[in-house]
Amino acid sequence: EQGNDGGSYLSYASIVKQNPESSSYTAVPLEVFKQVVAGMIYKMKIGIFETTSEAKKKKCIGGLAVAVFRDLKGEFSVMKWGSEISCEEVETIMLKNSNKGESEDEESEDEEAEDNE
Repeated sequence: EQGNDGGSYLSYASIVKQNPESSSYTAVPLEVFKQVVAGMIYKMKIGIFETTSEAKKKKCIGGLAVAVFRDLKGEFSVMKWGSEISCEEVETIMLKNSNKGESEDEESEDEEAEDNE
């Protein structure tokens, strides 16, 4: 999908980091925008979740916005730390992404049906 300033949005993926106290923390990129410059700029909103071994359920502990630059040598650096994101906003963005994925699945099913006619 094309952005307003010529960049493109990426799909989100999960990054998991384990902590020694039997909790795991998951950073989930909620929205990622990339723009080609002399390198690449990534503007992201990231939700942070905790899963304890007892609960086995992810609990939102917040989120943040960040802009990261990758130079032509592949080195990454944080350009700007953005504001904190509330769990309510994190969940709203995740729901929007979930609904967007469902509508994309329906569109591809419709295209397949047209191709089979």
